[in-house]
Amino acid sequence: MSALDCPKAATSRVFCLSDSPQPVVVSELGNEARRAAAWLRALSGTGGTVAALLTASHDCLAVIFGALRTGCVLVSLPHPARGMGAQEYLGQITTMCAMTGATHLLADPAYLGLLSAGSLPVHGFNEFRSTHSSLAADVPGSFVQFTSGSTGTPRGIALSLDAIDANLTSMFDWLEPGPDGVICSWLPLSHDMGLIGFALYALCSVCPPWSSAVDVVLLKPETFLADPGSWLQACTDFRATSTAAPPFALRFAARAMRTARTPYDLSTLRSFVVGSEPVSADGLRAFTEVASVHGLPPNALCPGYGLAEASLAVAIASPKEPWSSVRVDSEALAGRQWGEVADGGVELVSCGAPLLDVQLRTSGDQAVGELEIKSPSLLTRYVGEAKAPVMADGWLHTADLVHLGDDDVFIVGRTDDVFVIAGRNIDARELDAVASSHPATRPGNAAAVLDDFGRYVVVAEPNSPVDDAAALREAAREIRVALVSRFSASPSAVIFIERGTLPKTPSGKIRRNHLQALWRNGQLAEVVSG
Repeated sequence: MSALDCPKAATSRVFCLSDSPQPVVVSELGNEARRAAAWLRALSGTGGTVAALLTASHDCLAVIFGALRTGCVLVSLPHPARGMGAQEYLGQITTMCAMTGATHLLADPAYLGLLSAGSLPVHGFNEFRSTHSSLAADVPGSFVQFTSGSTGTPRGIALSLDAIDANLTSMFDWLEPGPDGVICSWLPLSHDMGLIGFALYALCSVCPPWSSAVDVVLLKPETFLADPGSWLQACTDFRATSTAAPPFALRFAARAMRTARTPYDLSTLRSFVVGSEPVSADGLRAFTEVASVHGLPPNALCPGYGLAEASLAVAIASPKEPWSSVRVDSEALAGRQWGEVADGGVELVSCGAPLLDVQLRTSGDQAVGELEIKSPSLLTRYVGEAKAPVMADGWLHTADLVHLGDDDVFIVGRTDDVFVIAGRNIDARELDAVASSHPATRPGNAAAVLDDFGRYVVVAEPNSPVDDAAALREAAREIRVALVSRFSASPSAVIFIERGTLPKTPSGKIRRNHLQALWRNGQLAEVVSG
């Protein structure tokens, strides 16, 4: 956490565009972090635990570094997930604070009204400015981030600063910071990809041996969601060299580019990481077709794979060559075998080779297996769980199904997402993709869940406001026919629900277990069922 005191910190800048148009020099952020450290020490004591809803503001960044420099445990809480009500959200973060032992809750002043209904004292990030003392001595803290909760209840991941540093070093090896680097991101700082992969990557690039004055440009997620063009405009205005997005954001950005009155300039991008959820080859091609008109270099898109338990990044495709994919026989994959085909099958995108100091293997002796990882960036423990997650030989077992090629990591799915229907293994993500591809379905907003009778239910959002219920029932019938044709397994129902109600994590992943619970309890905002 000494990055803010390096010589190059005097020439690096942080722009929090949703906070202020004026940048803060990184060395000045270091001074503010020392004040924040003194404030936190007075607030929670030496070695205390504070929880925070991290956001893209200068005050929040000062508090992050202040906490990690004063021996605090900093707990990053998720922002409200899509479809989650205020009471449910307050219940979730209350549980997380109790689990981690947090005694105070920190947030952007805009959230204080919502959070004040909870049981913990709540403070705005800006309150540290009332402190006139500084804490100069560095005492390393630690960090807790939560899994996305896409397949169940989020789990607290305890990370040491050494683990985070190891992951940053791996990413610096993958893409060494340049003297003209500009990192532009709208990803939430409450998510590992936004905080570690971009904010910390940029701020720590001032450290030796890289010693590069990299600027970081941050927008808030709500700014991007309200106007996806704001992200593209920031990349244009600041001549961004690196950015990132989950696949769902590519659709929003492509729409903004199609309707833009003047072209954006994406020609300076050296790397554009795509990850955080399954990466579709069709999605990458559709985005490239539009973005190339706005200058996106042909090698810029870099599909990647990571997980919270490894701090963040595990594998990322190289920006030195175009992304690649292969087609694999569906029946082979169902049997955990690997059989490449010229046509048909399932198209899987390569996430590149493992990063520096990351070792990968699969369990069992089949070509597709459950991924195991060995890396210095692995978690210390799951918060509140007695069992050590990392095996005695240093390997972490995951639920992700992968195929490891010579220099390629292919993510096949998750064991949680494999449905056994009529004795056959079917990947739920393939069911989702077929339902999502129908013109009546809002792209990326369809999901399958198991019913209680050995079959499955498909839940989808309509692509446009519902004016013709009969047409939507016909679309449900067509989706059913397509699913039977592809998988020889019919859903027990295809349900269209109100737009914006399909439950997702803040990073855009389907909350499949929660969706299944809503269906079982009859709580879906159903429009049409067929």
